[in-house]
Amino acid sequence: MTVIPPVSDSPSARERARRIVVPAARIAGLAFMLMVVLMVGMRVARAGALPGAHLGAQDVSGLNGAQLHDVVRTLAAARAEHTITVVREAVPDAGATEESRLTATGAELGFALDVDATVQRVLRRGRQLNPFAAFADQVRAFFGVTTVQPVQQLDNEVFTAWLRDATPSRVPSHLKAPPWHEWSRRLARK
Repeated sequence: MTVIPPVSDSPSARERARRIVVPAARIAGLAFMLMVVLMVGMRVARAGALPGAHLGAQDVSGLNGAQLHDVVRTLAAARAEHTITVVREAVPDAGATEESRLTATGAELGFALDVDATVQRVLRRGRQLNPFAAFADQVRAFFGVTTVQPVQQLDNEVFTAWLRDATPSRVPSHLKAPPWHEWSRRLARK
C-alpha cells in the first residue's frame, strides 16, 4: 500500500500566498501595460528625429525625413570637400631633412557619406524592434542628447588609385622615407 503524504489544506497558507501573488501579478501587468501605452504614445507623438538627436555635432532634433535628407546631403558635401593634410616632420636620421605635407579632399580619397542609410539610422532611433532599447532612447530624449554617427565609407579602389597616381607626382622623396620614431631607437638599442 502506498502512503501519500497529507497536503496542507491550511486556509492560512493559501490565503498568504494569494495575498502576495495576486497583487504582484496585477502590479507587473499594469507596469507592462503602462510601458506599452507610453511606447505607442511616444512613437506617434514624435514622427521625426527624436528630441535631442545629434548627427555628429549637428542638432537634428524633430526634423522630418525630407528636412533630414537636406541636412545630411549638406554634411556629406562638406565632408567630401574637407581637406585632409598628412604632415611628416623632419627626421634627419631617416633621411627626411625637412617637413613634408600632402593634401587631398575626402572625395579624392574615396570617402563618401551614405545619405539614405544615415537618415534611416537617425529616424530608427527610438523605433527599434527591441522595445527596451526603443524605450531607453525615448526616455533619454527627454533628458539628454542622443548622438547618432553617420554611415561613412571609404572606396578602397578609389583610395588605392589615388595612392598609385599621387605617389610619384605629389609625394616628395623625403616623405617616402620609412618612419623613424623614438620608440624604434630604443628597441634597436636592446
